[in-house]
Amino acid sequence: YFSASEVYVPDEWEVSREKITVIRELGQGSFGMVYEGLALGLVAEGEETKVALKTVNELATMRERIEFLNEASVMKAFKCHHV
Repeated sequence: YFSASEVYVPDEWEVSREKITVIRELGQGSFGMVYEGLALGLVAEGEETKVALKTVNELATMRERIEFLNEASVMKAFKCHHV
């Protein structure tokens, strides 16, 4: 057995929860809910950026959690200002 913490290594993409404001629910994603939110300081210090917050369901299996983290890793490679 292994945990998600053994699979996922935080990096410069990691944003602390204190810098995130949830605005509203957008809908259900494949792993959990997706919310509209604001992230403070992503582009410039003190500046807010509109973001989509993807979550993983609390009841998700370890396999689903790992797939969620793999999807996030793939999205890091996108070269698009919308992602």
